[in-house]
Amino acid sequence: MFTLNGSIVASPPEENPRRRTLHYSRMPSRTASLQTSSRHGELLQDISVGHRLKTSAFVTSAILRH
Repeated sequence: MFTLNGSIVASPPEENPRRRTLHYSRMPSRTASLQTSSRHGELLQDISVGHRLKTSAFVTSAILRH
């Protein structure tokens, strides 16, 4: 998924689609380096374009595309 603030969130297929490993990359400014993290989390609501991705691990800005 791509977010309004320019971050990327990816997740491999999981047996339980609500509980998954989330790979989050925050797109930096020109002066900062790329920040990437992987966290285990649970989706707190369905993924929907135009709305924030809400998980037990983090919350993103609005989703632009997935």
